[in-house]
Amino acid sequence: LTHSVGPCVFLNLIKEKCGEDVAKLLTCKHIDLSAFEALYKNLNLSVNIHMETSIPNEGHCQFTALRKK
Repeated sequence: LTHSVGPCVFLNLIKEKCGEDVAKLLTCKHIDLSAFEALYKNLNLSVNIHMETSIPNEGHCQFTALRKK
């Protein structure tokens, strides 16, 4: 399952408060990863989640969840 995120409120706030260089570190991805981990845990699905694209590079963040084998 793939989730697409953008525009990102968290990234915009980080950019506004800390600057472009800090925003490019994408510390906000941990918010998304934690939310998706909580979602799948509550659905009792065992998955690995990884980030495939990012707003600075592709204009959106994309996360993919693959069922653990």
